[in-house]
Amino acid sequence: MIKNIKNIRKLDNASVLIVSSDKDILNTLSADFVKEFKDFILTSKSSEALSLSKTGNFDMVIIDANIDGNFKEVSEEITTASPALPKIIISDDIKQEDIISAINCSAYTFLSKPLRNDDIKLAIIMCLNQTKRGDKIEFQHGIYFDEYRDQFFKPGGALLEFTKLEKGFLKL
Repeated sequence: MIKNIKNIRKLDNASVLIVSSDKDILNTLSADFVKEFKDFILTSKSSEALSLSKTGNFDMVIIDANIDGNFKEVSEEITTASPALPKIIISDDIKQEDIISAINCSAYTFLSKPLRNDDIKLAIIMCLNQTKRGDKIEFQHGIYFDEYRDQFFKPGGALLEFTKLEKGFLKL
């Protein structure tokens, strides 16, 4: 018997941003998932994806490695703009540099095409539930401390750099 079913994050209250230039992916995901999410935005433009990720309105982003533009640069820019935004990377050609880029941008998982609806749905649910943490301590002016990552961040998610001693005093 499952006791904590109420603690599982559902799709109907999640906002997801999909960045892909692959028409099949966009058609598949939009047809099957659009009604299951609170917000489900599809874009094929990397510049639009970057501006949307900065809004803070999304619970996660799914990035196709085969996007218009440089995947590495786009994923780094989205990570810089919203470091706490969970990411799922999808690709039809698993290249070593794409895997390294996914790891460097703290992606939750890397899925290969062709995508099965159950696989992407399960990855989204798992990602949302793994990243639903109450370990952020907020201070004035939008500054917050993420206990999970043991880092301080400015508003918008930019990392605040401190020496070990300064960080120790702040944590104390």
